Amino acid sequence: MKKKSEKAFRSVILEKLMWLIERIYSLLIHGFFGKLFTSYSSAEKELMECGIFSHFRNAKRPERFASAIKWKMARSFENSLVLETIDRLTASLIYRKLKTFGAFFLSLGGYGLIACLIRRFAFGDAGMDIRRLILCATILLISLPLVSSRETLAESLLKSKLLSPILFKGLGFPRDTFTKKMVFPKRYAIVTALGMVLGILTAFIDPFFYVLAALVMIAVLVIFRYPEIGILSWIVLLPFVGFFEHATLPLVFLVAVTDISYIIKLIRGKRSFRMKLMDYPVLLLSVLYFFGGVFSKGGAASFHSALTYILFLSGYFLVFNLIRTRQWIKRCVVGGVLSATVASLIGIVQIFTGVLEPSWLDASLFSGIGTRIVSGFDNPNVFAEYLLLSLPFALACFLKKGSRDNRLIYGFSLLVMLVCLLFTWSRGAWLGFLVGAVLFFMILSRYSLFALLGVGLASPWLSWLLPSAVAERFLSIGNLAESSISYRISAWHGVLQLLNKTWWCGIGVGGAAFAAAYPSVAIAGTQTIKHAHSIYLQLLTELGIPGLLVFFLILFLFAQNCFEYLLRVKNQEERGFVIAGVAAISAMLVMGITDHIWYNYRIFLSFWTVVALVNSAIKYGFSVFDRYSEYENNTEYASVLEIGTEEL
Repeated sequence: MKKKSEKAFRSVILEKLMWLIERIYSLLIHGFFGKLFTSYSSAEKELMECGIFSHFRNAKRPERFASAIKWKMARSFENSLVLETIDRLTASLIYRKLKTFGAFFLSLGGYGLIACLIRRFAFGDAGMDIRRLILCATILLISLPLVSSRETLAESLLKSKLLSPILFKGLGFPRDTFTKKMVFPKRYAIVTALGMVLGILTAFIDPFFYVLAALVMIAVLVIFRYPEIGILSWIVLLPFVGFFEHATLPLVFLVAVTDISYIIKLIRGKRSFRMKLMDYPVLLLSVLYFFGGVFSKGGAASFHSALTYILFLSGYFLVFNLIRTRQWIKRCVVGGVLSATVASLIGIVQIFTGVLEPSWLDASLFSGIGTRIVSGFDNPNVFAEYLLLSLPFALACFLKKGSRDNRLIYGFSLLVMLVCLLFTWSRGAWLGFLVGAVLFFMILSRYSLFALLGVGLASPWLSWLLPSAVAERFLSIGNLAESSISYRISAWHGVLQLLNKTWWCGIGVGGAAFAAAYPSVAIAGTQTIKHAHSIYLQLLTELGIPGLLVFFLILFLFAQNCFEYLLRVKNQEERGFVIAGVAAISAMLVMGITDHIWYNYRIFLSFWTVVALVNSAIKYGFSVFDRYSEYENNTEYASVLEIGTEEL
């Protein structure tokens, strides 16, 4: 009898909890905030129907004039010598015999090795870099199998078990590009002579320059043909460019080349451009950055910073307009997750080999912390920001239905990222991750509230389960005596003093402007800080009230777009990436309370890439949703819709 009463009591409690959860979600969805955050489409419709937009949309004469200009420009581009040269050069590389490449590499490596040895031993140059000898020898070894091959480069790539999946499945190259039959002259004498000249010059020119020049040329040719690959390239390479001397330069190159390629494709009518409601404040933010660079206390350095911000903001429009299909959305997400996994593995190695920078930690309070990992970034907080943007997508991939092998891969990715986030020892990132994780699971399933309630009730005992160093570090949040927290508070006092005079228009963009304006109002001990240690205060400082308001408007429209989509579309597979995006951006915004999350250009680019990628997923998801809605209402078009969806 007692067991039955206990069982009945538990069922009543469970029933009441279920009712409470349903009530909470019903209020969130159908209440004021639910309606406010799910009205993106209606707001966009009203904007498009307002006076100025309606006038431009219905104006026939400007449209005909623009079409005529576009047609003339497209015709001139199609007949231009530049495009003809690029197409000819691309075809000559793809369909040329491997033996030709082998002859070039054989000559380059052989003569380069001889030139380096002569300089080293005949002229006694002890300063000869051993890397040159190793690279020349490597080129020589690579040439040997190429010289004996009878295939073209295209044929070998089609047959390769390693490169074929990367090219066609990973990068999205159409197989038709490599199946054409084209014949080019062998030119053995010319390529051998060219290899000989370049090989001899390696005695004076670093052969790594040749490799870099070849990679740049291939990147330009590929991106000019498929600008989508430019986006995928910067997503994959972003965590690793920090190992170069100029970390931002490769990303500037990739975004700029992708911009140029997209514009040319747009003029030629091979790509499209669409502006949605949220795109206008993003464009306005770019304008504010431009004026923040022109009218700045930082001079030319500020203008250069502003140009970099504007260029990387253009990446938002590139992603939104070029990444339009499920395959490309998946490629970008998977590429980013796998890239973050490799960066995390580098970070795990640093757990055992890294050195703790004294300025990163209050040693008197946290003596048990041996190191803070940075991977390919220059600061543990920056690495933590990158992980916050990547972790939710790894979780979404792990939860997505798929094969057991895929689950294992993404589970491993999730695990190594979590370990690295822990060992960045970034309290702001930990707090941001907790907020992002709560949002992720609450949006994913309303019944996750049970688990969150259990975690909340068990939180007083979690400090006993966690390692003492982790518990002490996390519980120190709010400890005003801790050096980094007191340092931030002092910095904020100084920034607020600065804002008393510049709150309306700001001081200008970049570290140079901040360094020129802040020291005069700095609190003692904080004269050398490089930024405001808060994304919100930094935007106020750089761009004034207009910049902060535009940023809040972007976030509001982003939330509206995401929640409207999540309310209408119930397919979990379609929702996963959008939920991950909401969690990632929310986690970053929480961390941004105490950190300038855009101080590193790479994180700035990552932030806007994630926002654009989520908007692209929403745009694609709505297109599929609307197609299937039409299918349900009119079965006459069933076969057409199915084919169209699969092709997307």
